[in-house]
Amino acid sequence: MAWLTKTRVKYGLAAVGGFYAVAFAGYLVYAGVNRMQPHGPSELELHPERQAEISAQQRADEMKTRLNLTDDQTKQIADILKSNPAPDPSAGGDPREHWKGLQEKIAPVLTPDQQAQALQMRGQFGGRGGPGGRLSPERIDEIKTKMTPEQRERFEQALQRHQQRRQQGGQQGGRGFPPGNAPGRPQ
Repeated sequence: MAWLTKTRVKYGLAAVGGFYAVAFAGYLVYAGVNRMQPHGPSELELHPERQAEISAQQRADEMKTRLNLTDDQTKQIADILKSNPAPDPSAGGDPREHWKGLQEKIAPVLTPDQQAQALQMRGQFGGRGGPGGRLSPERIDEIKTKMTPEQRERFEQALQRHQQRRQQGGQQGGRGFPPGNAPGRPQ
């Protein structure tokens, strides 16, 4: 028992305590990550017939979080979004005009501070989702989690078409040129 000294016991207990502290921290990270991932089918997959209502409510909830809306404001915005669903892209309407109209209908529901914050958020992202109008990969993943499998497939196809158009635009001129060097612009 000569090897069992007071110092060795202290170090042993400290090592065991450290091990449990690291294990507990690892468990907290695991529990947090596991909790954030969706479990089971989304509400849209369960009720595709209520797609407009569900997506309007989700968008209103996002606005509630970002703009610190009251429950009454959130309900009013959800009603506006439900009564004005996005136009079908195959119909040929301009979705930008649709969103401008929605913004005009939503503006009276917001306080002046909330309107300024919404305007700042739109300006920060170029009005279209990110620098140069691009959605971040995180935002794309977030959007995909709210889609049905059929919507995800159509979304992926649309992203591929968009990427092809961007590549063709860079090869044909105009968009692919550095600012000030596009054809037809005075130098």
